[in-house]
Formats: sequence, structure tokens, C-alpha cells
Amino acid sequence: MQPALRAAHSSSCSAIVAYSSRQVAALPANTLTGLLRVGPVLDLPVEPLQQCAKMGEVACHRAPLDGDVLDWFQPRQEATNRRLAGGGVSYTKPDTPGPLVRLHGARSSDAKREMFAVGLEDLLNESAIRLRIRSGCALKRSEDGHELVLEIDDGRIVRLSDYVSHYDAAIDGIANGKPLTELRDLVVASGGEWNAMAFLNQVRVLCRTGFVEYPLVETGTEYAVIVPQWASFVPSLAPRTPPVEDRLQRFACVRRSGNAWLVESPLCGARLVLADLSALDAPLVRRALAAAGFLQEARMENDSCQDALKLWEFQDLLFHTHQRRGWHRDMLGAHFPFVGEIDPSPAERPSWPGKRIRLPRAPVDSGGESFASVLERRRTVRRFDDSRPISVPELGALLDRSARIRSSRVVPVATPTGQSALFEITQRPYPSAGACHELEIYPVVARCADLACGVYHYDASHHSLVRIPASDADVSRVVADAKRASGDEANPQVILAIAARFARVMWKYRSIGYGNILRNTGALYQTLYLAATELGLSACAVGTADSALFARITGLDPLVEGTVGECIIGRTLQPDPRSSERDAP
Repeated sequence: MQPALRAAHSSSCSAIVAYSSRQVAALPANTLTGLLRVGPVLDLPVEPLQQCAKMGEVACHRAPLDGDVLDWFQPRQEATNRRLAGGGVSYTKPDTPGPLVRLHGARSSDAKREMFAVGLEDLLNESAIRLRIRSGCALKRSEDGHELVLEIDDGRIVRLSDYVSHYDAAIDGIANGKPLTELRDLVVASGGEWNAMAFLNQVRVLCRTGFVEYPLVETGTEYAVIVPQWASFVPSLAPRTPPVEDRLQRFACVRRSGNAWLVESPLCGARLVLADLSALDAPLVRRALAAAGFLQEARMENDSCQDALKLWEFQDLLFHTHQRRGWHRDMLGAHFPFVGEIDPSPAERPSWPGKRIRLPRAPVDSGGESFASVLERRRTVRRFDDSRPISVPELGALLDRSARIRSSRVVPVATPTGQSALFEITQRPYPSAGACHELEIYPVVARCADLACGVYHYDASHHSLVRIPASDADVSRVVADAKRASGDEANPQVILAIAARFARVMWKYRSIGYGNILRNTGALYQTLYLAATELGLSACAVGTADSALFARITGLDPLVEGTVGECIIGRTLQPDPRSSERDAP
């Protein structure tokens, strides 16, 4: 017989406190008490509960709840009949402890519905989807024995809740990969329905940490592992096996990672890990792919922004989503992943062999023009004065203002796991993510007074040029390529090919390494633009030059050092506001 329900709100505090002495049947999901499966709801001030927590009579747990905070109090086993201080409310400990729940700032009934486990109700009905801690992580009791903690492979420890002995069998089950319903039943058998409720809440918090995975198992065979990439993702299975006509949607890709195959898409909240590609044909895997949105037909039915997706190419969307948090669970940021395995590249590139051509420094004062004025005059110019090519002093002043190494030093760095190394950094006129300053400038000279046509490297530490052997035909190809990229308007005088020493950035960053290189290139572009404007020169940035041609001319491995941008420099033919308004893409 289901007990009567009462929802009450205290006038003394904005709290909802729920308590039950016995297990009851599930109630309608549109009521808080129904979702919690509680009996009578008692209206208790929170202060006495907090006092009892301090006295050790109840355990206090806290968990985030989509913008709210969920506090729930659970009587400890050793608690006996007590009278809560203040409020004149008597509390008698039942045989089976029940939770006392407080919801801070509940915004809506929707928030209340998610009190314990977002999406986990469906998992209780899916025996083929198991729950398991990711490799390298461990769910265990803290050293002092009082807390349930998650140990992560990078050395971090996440506190989940107070330790409850009734969780022991379920924790072992999570380590081995068990269905959620089996884990819940293990806690029920040990500690009753209410401890199982509390355990499910901890599972929800655990799932949001991103350190769980979901093996797909049928008749004892593990076909694949679902690895969530979005915090809100909870796996499910399509009600029936999709037809063979349903193909992977166009943003999905299949790739190797170690000995496994990965199926992923920037539009899907998880990736599938397969030991063998033949598992893609397994009905269980196809049901999981369909439910996650990997299959074209499933995606077309549920996607309301097809017009927006038409504008995206596969590589652009994949690159974009891996540059930001929230779209994937891969390492992101300065993790120094190769410390102890690969030495960092030096901050200053080793000099090219050959005679150095020393460049003049920029004047200390170019006329007293304000920075605001330089910003206002900055334009992209695509026509240059062939009769008055740029001079060596002007080229030297531009490179001095934009890219010369001002100083260098060595700094200690450390990985999240505590490994340490030394990393050399430099200070230059333009900013660079993590002070990597991986960019090198290779002037390709077509017309420059007192400087022969050819390909050069700018030695930023000595402010000089070193010529690199290149045929006239190769120089002409670079010039023609830059002219074509600028819209066939410019007759380039000097092309500054900007190359990146990729290892300088990849040694430090994960996921955002190449993105940072492009950001740094943009910063150098703007610095070149402003310096050219101040010096009375003009610039035109281009981004579609031939990197393979540069690799052939220089003999450099394009995976070690390759071009990521170009900037045409020259002397303006004459001011022409009509043509100067159009900036490079």
C-alpha cells in the first residue's frame, strides 16, 4: 500500500527535505517524490541537519545538478533515536536508513526530474550495455577509509562521496564492467533500496566526470566500447537493427588508434572503439551507432539544422570541434606529453649554412605617428610600384619590427603527472601561444634593391639573411603562386613564406597544437601589417600557397618544418581607396 505523499516547503529555509523509512513503489514521474521513490516528505530546516552532520550522526553529500546544487543527508548506521536541534522536530532512525534530500535553487520541475541520474533510467533496461571505469583509472576507497574516490591516470583524485560499505560489490562490478541494473541490485541486496538510490546518484556524478566507458556485450562477446565525448551523453540502443541501407553520415570517420579502430563524428556525443572492423556489421553495434546518430538516416531524421551543416566540410568541422572543450574528451592544452621521451626543440632554429647578410635595424622613431593612426591606415594592398622596389634597409626594418628575437631564457615545465623538463623560450614582437615562437620567415625575393632574387632564411637571433640554393624557375613558381593567390593583382616584390617548426608546439600541446600554430600565424600577419604600414610599405596576406613546392625547394621534411602562410610585401603604387578596402580572406 503506497503511503500518502505530502510536498511541503519550509518558511524558515528554501529547502525540500525528503525522508522515507521503507521502500515504496514508483510514483508518477511528474512529482519530485515520485521520482525519488520516497514516502512522506518532511519539511525540516536545513540547519539541524548540518549540525547532525557535524556531530557525525548523518552523512552530507553534495553533487552538481545542472546549475543547481543537490545536498542529501543520510543517517549513519550508528545513529539512534535523536531529536534534531532547533525546529522541535523529532527524528527516529529506521531499520533501513533513508536519504534526506535538499535541493538548492530548483529552477523548474525539469531540474527536479533529473535529481538522481540523467538518462540512467534507460540504462537500467539495457543489459547489453555495461558500465566500466576507463583504463588507467580506479574507483576505490580513500586512504583514510572515509571517502569514495576516483583515481585518474594523470595523478588526480576526485572525491565522489562518503564511503558506504554497501557499495563494495558494485564498485568491483564497475571495475569489471557490469550492467547498471546488476550494479543496482548488488547495492539493494547489501543495503536496501535507499542505498541503491544514493549509489545511482554517485554513478550519475561519475558518468559526468568523463572517466567511464560502456562496453557492448552480447552472449559473452564484447563487440565494441562506447566512450562518451560529451558530458551529457548516455548511451542507448535503437529499438531495432537499422537496415543495411543506412550508412555512416558524412561527418563520421573510421580510423586506427594503436591496435583499435575508432568510429567518431563531431556531431555525435561518443566514439566507438572496435577491436576489429568486422564488428561494424554486428546488429548490436549498428543499434548503438543508430542511437548515437552515426548513421545517415538516423541523423537526417533528428537534425533540425541541415542548412547549417551544408556549409561545413568534414575536415573543418572535425578540426573546429577538437579545438574547444565540451566536444571531446581527448587531452587538450599544455600537457607536455613527450617529456622524458622526446627532447624539446630549441627556441632558436639552427642557422642555415652560408654567408650571412646582415640587415639594418629599424629606426627608433619613424616620425612620431600615433598607434591609433597606424591602425586606421592599415589596408591590404595588392598593387605595388615596380619602378620603386622595396630596399634592403626597409626589409630589415620590417623584420626587425615584426620578428626579431629580443631575448631568450630557459624555464622549467611540468606535466600533470609531475614529470619535469626545461623548455627554452624567446621574446619577440608578436605574441605566441605558450611562448613557443615556432614560426620561421623565408623571404622569397623577386624585386628588392641591392638584393639578388632568390630564397632566403631570416635568422631572427642575428637579424640577418642566409641565402638558400634555389633555381630561378623555382623562384618564379613561388612568385606566380603568390600572385595567383592574391587574385592576380599583385606583382610581388618580396614574399615572406612563413614556416612552422611543428615540434615546438606539438611537444607541449595536445589537441590544439596546430590550431595554436594558425593563431600564431594570424598574430604575425597583423604585426607585419602594422609594421609595414608604419614604415610606408604595403602588405597582402595570402593563405593558399604551395607547401609542397616550398618543401622541394628547401629540402625540408614537411612534417618537421612546413609553410603555414605567406605575406606579400612591397611598395605601394599609389593610394587607391577603392581597391584597398578589400582585405585578404
